[in-house]
Amino acid sequence: MAKESVTVEVYRRKFTVERPDIDPLIISAVAKKLEERMREIEHSTGTFDSSRLAIMTALDLACDLEKAQLRLDSADQGQERRLEEMIMALERALAPAKKP
Repeated sequence: MAKESVTVEVYRRKFTVERPDIDPLIISAVAKKLEERMREIEHSTGTFDSSRLAIMTALDLACDLEKAQLRLDSADQGQERRLEEMIMALERALAPAKKP
């Protein structure tokens, strides 16, 4: 599979991203969101050093990702529990009636 190349600009710096699975529209949208998040952190912290901002933004995004993963895991556990309850209810409903 051929690698596609996309150039984006984040925080006044250009980056060329090459990946075989890249969607230029998605990477451009992600770069825009990254720029916005860096600007938010810049304004909320007063930090203007791009390296520091990049690390702070990466940590912020990693926290968001971890929270999302925890929500997904919790939802999966809830679905598994409901599925088990349905299976048990079906097994009870299909089991032959006990004679007194």
